[in-house]
Amino acid sequence: MQGLTHAEAQARLARYGRNVLPHVAPPTLAALFLRQFRSPLMYVLLGAALVSAALGQWSDAAFIFAAVLINAFIGTYQEHSAERTAEALHNLVSPRALVERDGAAREIDAGDIVPGDVVLLESGNKVPADLLLVAATNFTLDESLLTGESLPVQKGTAAMAFAGTLVRSGRARGEVVATGLSTELGRIAGAVLGAAHPKAPLVVRMERFTQWITLAAGGAALLVAAVSFARGATLADVFVLAVALAVSSVPEGLPVALTVALAVGTQRMARRNVIVRRLVAVEALGSCTHIASDKTGTLTQNRLAVRHVHLAEGDPARFARAAALASEARGDTVDEALLEYARAAAPADLHAPQIGAIPYEPEQRFAASLNRCADGDRVSVKGALETLLPMCAAANVEALRAAERAFAAEGYRVLALAEGPLTLAAEEPLRAAHLQGLTLLGLAAMSDPPRPEARDAVAACRRAGIEVSMVTGDHPVTAAAVARDLGLAGEVVTGADLAAAGRAGEPALDALVANARIFARVAPEQKTAIVDSLQRRGHFVAVTGDGVNDAPALRAAHVGVAMGGRGTDVARESAELVITDDNFASLVAGVEQGRVAYANVRKVIFLLVSTGAAEIVLFLLALTANVPLPLLAVQLLWLNLVTNGIQDVALAFEPAEGDELARPPRAPQERIFDRMMLERVALSALLIGGIAFGVYQWLLARGASVEDARNSVLLLMVLFENMQSFNSRSERLSVFRHHPLRNKFLVFGTLAAQLVHIGAMYTPGLREVLGVHPVSAAHWVELLALASTILVAMELHKLCRRGRIRPLFRKKGPDPF
Repeated sequence: MQGLTHAEAQARLARYGRNVLPHVAPPTLAALFLRQFRSPLMYVLLGAALVSAALGQWSDAAFIFAAVLINAFIGTYQEHSAERTAEALHNLVSPRALVERDGAAREIDAGDIVPGDVVLLESGNKVPADLLLVAATNFTLDESLLTGESLPVQKGTAAMAFAGTLVRSGRARGEVVATGLSTELGRIAGAVLGAAHPKAPLVVRMERFTQWITLAAGGAALLVAAVSFARGATLADVFVLAVALAVSSVPEGLPVALTVALAVGTQRMARRNVIVRRLVAVEALGSCTHIASDKTGTLTQNRLAVRHVHLAEGDPARFARAAALASEARGDTVDEALLEYARAAAPADLHAPQIGAIPYEPEQRFAASLNRCADGDRVSVKGALETLLPMCAAANVEALRAAERAFAAEGYRVLALAEGPLTLAAEEPLRAAHLQGLTLLGLAAMSDPPRPEARDAVAACRRAGIEVSMVTGDHPVTAAAVARDLGLAGEVVTGADLAAAGRAGEPALDALVANARIFARVAPEQKTAIVDSLQRRGHFVAVTGDGVNDAPALRAAHVGVAMGGRGTDVARESAELVITDDNFASLVAGVEQGRVAYANVRKVIFLLVSTGAAEIVLFLLALTANVPLPLLAVQLLWLNLVTNGIQDVALAFEPAEGDELARPPRAPQERIFDRMMLERVALSALLIGGIAFGVYQWLLARGASVEDARNSVLLLMVLFENMQSFNSRSERLSVFRHHPLRNKFLVFGTLAAQLVHIGAMYTPGLREVLGVHPVSAAHWVELLALASTILVAMELHKLCRRGRIRPLFRKKGPDPF
């Protein structure tokens, strides 16, 4: 077989197409920009802006449009940066392949390979297409990226070598039988890259929150409008008032602050080797309740290592020398493991000129090397125990066999080593018949070791309330051994078990998956079935993996986490997060930052909703008392602009509180506006709105003009919202336990908000538009003291929640919203 001619290859290339998988091109800037508007809250804000514009409230409309555009620009920038990083990973490797063309070996772009090409492979090559092997010598493949099996697979003539697998040892020639999407790799890629991801937890929660806040704001606005109309206001005035109040109570700054919070989380994750491809995935990892992790290359190092040695002879240095001399260590994982062990056990006397060798062949199950050593010519042999025993002199056979059985039961790959003196005539080749009377030195037990940090990472996930399961295509015994090292306990569930349970129906499958933490010999479609089952049971599921076999599960999970170094393009494009250092422990940092991001989103929501609700309370009290409105529409807009426009974004930079990984994840069904949020918002709104209305009434009763009273109420509301920003730093911890300079943005942002408002009082033109004017220092201090009451109230609520005083609400039950 001489391969194709150049002309024939070009004809087939035109017929079959390039040997490439479908690569999802990164979205354009325009597409990313438009994607930022796909949010119910954004729809509400755009609607409010359009209504404001229709009513001639151009300042309101301009402010809302500005907030929406700022949010879109920030989100576009962050997601574009993430996509560029992911695309850079894709472009790191430009695969090449050695083929026979026109009777000669030529290196070509792997994308130009066509069916019928003859490909030449050697150790270290990646198989570029599906090949039927026509010749193979000591040829082994690492198929873990396709099957999950960690040990190399021996391949002979007439066997298949699949695209994407890695040559571990030997040489081979193969005829291309499938390229591109027609390969086994392409079949899986085509099935997963077009599939849709489930909604991220934050998206689901924000949709519920948006529905609630829209109904609440609309209902409050209608109530105020109804009362005003009943009091004799004109229909036009009532409509303008209702729209202004609705616009002011809808948290228009939330999209910007939310995007900033996620963008901050993205940057913090990037410093911990985690690339975020979509902003919502930042929080999704923090919300996960179950991580289904691939084993090979993710929890383990994807390399063999000698874990245990059983010596038949008492000389470990002699064992180490035989291990080194019998090893070629040129891509074969067994040889590499033996050589690494030998270097650590006896670094001296490991090198000796080789004068003869018998390469490993699957049929003979051993390999030998004859070396000229300082103590004479010696032959070193490695192979199966049963193969080496006839070559050796008397040995404690029963003890060796017992050790072999014990190692095999623990999931280890067992290799025997023997050694002895051997002198051959000049030019005489080393043959199997020469291997007699050797000394059996002992057994080496090898396995793919867990990553050193993986056990601690699994334990950290468990402390954080996250369940971890290992899903692998490897042998059940091997999977159980690795699981024990990682601290994962339980029975091993195999792919056959899953298939049997699946035939019995979803309830049987769900019951099996619910109690299992170790899955072995699992096919790609069964990984997806595991994810689906966990989701049916209410889990937010994260899946980690690096191979093509992981891609369907990565796509089906709430958040897919691919390995960036060793991982395949298919896995990376199926995932929302990419770990650049392939380190499972990076997930722990990712989970922590995800929880910090979600906590910051809640802090922003509390600040915006509580202050908006306080404005509604203030207006309702004024309407009930039949007094002039305490704030004008332009003053409402200014209040939101000068406080929420600065402080809510600053809250998005809040650092971790320190115990994020000591708390369980939030329940999947929990909504953003839970019981705690309801209590805090209600308490804040009643206190702020009530005190502000009391001050307004008191000033009017003392003869102050409506304009003067409104000026004081507006300043008081600014001070209240300044104080509330510090209350928002934690739902549980006292404000006095937070060092103010841990979030410099909030400190300086709050000061800036106050100074901007004071500056407006002294700015000609602006103060006339806003209806404000300077106040005395004494009056400012009086208002500051009143605003400080919100700190006291929130501190008492936190004490109540910690159980130190009687709770405000005893009633138990589901969250009302």
